[in-house]
Amino acid sequence: MNANARVKRFKVRLVFLRALQVDPYPGDNNTKLPLEQRMYLGEDGKTLVLPSANLMSFLTAENTKSAPKVIYGKASPTILRGFATYVSISPMLIPLLDGHTPIQFNGFNEKVHVSRDVARLKGGIPNPKERVTIEPPLAIEFELMYAENEQANENQLRETFDKGGRLVGLGTHRPVYGQFKIDQWDEIA
Repeated sequence: MNANARVKRFKVRLVFLRALQVDPYPGDNNTKLPLEQRMYLGEDGKTLVLPSANLMSFLTAENTKSAPKVIYGKASPTILRGFATYVSISPMLIPLLDGHTPIQFNGFNEKVHVSRDVARLKGGIPNPKERVTIEPPLAIEFELMYAENEQANENQLRETFDKGGRLVGLGTHRPVYGQFKIDQWDEIA
């Protein structure tokens, strides 16, 4: 990285257009977590959160449909590396908001419920799934830091969130779930 590269910080707010489904990976394919553990909770054990790692995966994953792969096609490997190297997102655990209020998990209800679907594996083999679903209104707010670089420019970063919010989304079973739009993208002085 150029020692004179300009670093910019942005306050970002994303508003979900569709419900968000989450299904944290327990560490192996044989462990089945209780439903109450199939969501991301903050350090208080009550606040629903989305790990910033999920947003970084949205920007940088090479083994799944990350937003740059969908938007930029063959040019995506360079952009993925640029985002992985020159973008950071904080906090590590981003509270899920109903308006501007963090959502607390106090049991399943109309806002936070379990969806039961059947996914299809290779060869059409049915794979029943139970996933925690969080209904809109729903938003997240975080700080994004970007360092100017030759692999991925600032316009591509904004475009990735803008287009990727619809085409890819966040969470699991996307883009059927997890579609979002940018509600705020303000540079922090």
